[in-house]
Amino acid sequence: MPLSAVRSQSIAPAATADGGNKEMRSDQFGAAHIRNELLAWCEEAAYYKATNPTMGTGLAMGIQTTFSDTANVLAIMRNGSASKLIIPHYLRLTCTGAGATTTSSHIAIITDTANRWSSGGTDLTAEVKNARSDQAPASAVDVLRFGAITALAQSAKRQLIRAPLKTQAAPCWVVGDEVVICFSAMETFTNGLKSGAAASVFVVSAGPLILGGQNHCVLFHMWNPANATTAPSWECEFAWWERGKA
Repeated sequence: MPLSAVRSQSIAPAATADGGNKEMRSDQFGAAHIRNELLAWCEEAAYYKATNPTMGTGLAMGIQTTFSDTANVLAIMRNGSASKLIIPHYLRLTCTGAGATTTSSHIAIITDTANRWSSGGTDLTAEVKNARSDQAPASAVDVLRFGAITALAQSAKRQLIRAPLKTQAAPCWVVGDEVVICFSAMETFTNGLKSGAAASVFVVSAGPLILGGQNHCVLFHMWNPANATTAPSWECEFAWWERGKA
C-alpha cells in the first residue's frame, strides 16, 4: 500500500462496518499505528466484568479441606451460547474474612464440555465495560456463581492448573490478601510469595482458556486443609472477552 493511502495518526478515522474496507493507520513517519488490544475489545463492547454484589462485603466459601469435583466449588462460569466464545482474562480475589484453623490453601481450575452447574453460591451480574447505550449486548455467560457451590459430576474434565497458593500458621489467610489468576502467557508462573503474616498479593498464571461451546464450563476449586469452623470470605472480580465463532 502506498504511503499516501495510509492515514496519519493525527487524523482520527471514522468507524467502518464489519466487512468493509479499512485503511491502515501509521504515524507521520510511516510506522504502524498499533492499538491496545484490551482497549479495542472494550470499545467493541465485547469486554465484561462481574463483581460481588456489595463493595467491601465478601462472600464466604464452603469449608473444604481436600479437593472435590463437586462439593464446595469456589466459582463456576458457563457459556450459554452456541455462537460465542468466552475468553477469560483474570479473576481477582480479595480476602475479607481470614477463616480459622487452616494452615495452607490450594487451587485447581477445571474445564468441562458439559454443564456442571447444580446449585449454591451467589449469582454475579455481568456488565459490559462500554457505557454507550447502543453497545450493550447481553453476556453469553448464563451462569456465573461464587461461594459454596455444588457442582454436577464431571463429564469431560480437563485440568487447567493445580497449584499451592499459600502456607502459613493459622489462620492461613490474612484480611487484605489478594489472589490474582491470570489467563495469559506463562512467562511468570507466580510472584514467588508462598507465605506471609502481612497482607500480600499471590499471582498465578493459568495460561489461555476458551469456553468454545454451549454449556462449556470452567470451575475454580479452592481447598484449605485443617479448616474446621469458619471458612475464608472473598470479594471477587471476574473479567473476560466474548467474540462470535468464525
